[in-house]
Order: sequence, then C-alpha cells, then structure tokens
Amino acid sequence: MKIAVYCASSNQIHEKYQQAAREFAQAACLRDYTILCGGVDLGLMKTFCDEVTAAGGNVVGVIPHFMCERGLHSTNLTETVYVHTMADRKAYLRAEADAVVAFPGSIGTVDEFIEVLVLKKLKQFDGKVILYNYEGFWNPFIEMLNHFVKESVFDKADFDKMIIAETLDQLLEALEK
Repeated sequence: MKIAVYCASSNQIHEKYQQAAREFAQAACLRDYTILCGGVDLGLMKTFCDEVTAAGGNVVGVIPHFMCERGLHSTNLTETVYVHTMADRKAYLRAEADAVVAFPGSIGTVDEFIEVLVLKKLKQFDGKVILYNYEGFWNPFIEMLNHFVKESVFDKADFDKMIIAETLDQLLEALEK
C-alpha cells in the first residue's frame, strides 16, 4: 500500500508530533507500506524520511525543482521524484496513493487535504482520506467543517468521506479496512 502523508515542514513543530510521525513510520514499515511525501529535509517530512529509511522501508519524496535549488531536498529517500510545480507534486502524490493521511501541519497541509477531500467528493480520488487528529490537533479544522455542514454549505455525506483517526491504532485500522 502507498500512503501519501501531508504534514508540517516546520522545524519548530512540537516533539509529540514528531514522535507520532516516528511511531506511524515504524508501523508502516512493519506492514510494508510505502510512504510518499514532499521530500524536503524539514519538519515532519524529515522525520518520515529519516525514520522510514532507518527502518529499512520505502519512502518516496516528490519535490519541485525550485526546492532542490534551495537545498531543501532530503537525501534520506529510497526514491526521489522531481516535478516542476507544487501542483505537480500534489497531483503525483494523489495519483500514486492508495490513501492520504494528514498529520499535524499548516496551510500547505490544509491545502493538500482540502483538495483531496474535494476530489473525493467529486469521485476523482478513490483512495482513503484520513485526518490524523493526534491529541486533538485538527479539532478547530473539524469544527470548521462541522460548521459548514450546519450552515448547509457542505453535505454531511461528503464530510463522512473523510476518516478521522485519534490514535495510531485507529489510523492503522482505517488504512487496513
């Protein structure tokens, strides 16, 4: 199974989120999952690249050329895919993934996640769409989506197309169903 992880590129992210990423990376390797990520040497992406590689797993980094020119690319990957734009990166990750999982992150993570949720709604993405709400990180985002449902601008059926996992066990169960 190939899993695209959307996550923070900030090096200031709290250790607890790095630990959650490490634990998932280890569990993914034990299950022979391939991790697809943004391929930069920052934040949780770095955590995933380092942890999966150390565990002998497969991690594919998808990175635009301009990021490589800035020296942001990870060298701790089993495969690197170079693309031209951020849009190309998102399209590649989606096309290759059996599931996408949003870990704690910021506006880039939200952008990626909302786009794939919209595409799921439009039947343009067949994979699983999972929000890893580790220690309630995504609670405000979930509240916003629930507000959209309440105000009748987002169908509950479309909200239900995403899976919300609160724990590593729930995340793994959602992937394995």
